[in-house]
Amino acid sequence: RIRTVVLRDFDEGAGTLRFHTDRRSEKVSELARDPRIGVHFYDEAAKVQLRIDGSAAIHCEGIVADAAWIASQRMSRVCYGTDPAPGSVIERADAFHLPNLDPEIAAGREHFSAIVVTISAIEWLWLKSGGHRRAIFRFRNGTESVESQWLAP
Repeated sequence: RIRTVVLRDFDEGAGTLRFHTDRRSEKVSELARDPRIGVHFYDEAAKVQLRIDGSAAIHCEGIVADAAWIASQRMSRVCYGTDPAPGSVIERADAFHLPNLDPEIAAGREHFSAIVVTISAIEWLWLKSGGHRRAIFRFRNGTESVESQWLAP
């Protein structure tokens, strides 16, 4: 399923990007079953659309998750302490608990995950009034080997 996520990191050398999510979310269980992922970005100022395909690795524990949690802002950490879990049906719009004390916020770490996507392809589309331009870039062995082709827009 398609979801909106916040890009937290891009490592050009490794050919990866990272976003964060609650490990209780449906997207984590979906990626655990099938790590194939597609993400879409649009830069209005540049008039560029990117569609990125890759494989997702879920990091709930360890160095990657710990470093991502530490680098997160307090307001972002609050979200992982939400009760009930994201996507749960609730009776009213405000029928959930959002932590506001530091110990409750810190306890949300157990729900935090960093998703690292190893990019396999990037489809680039530049929107231009005189004719769009479109290309695809396929990656092999990380960023060591890149194959590119122009595509009809």
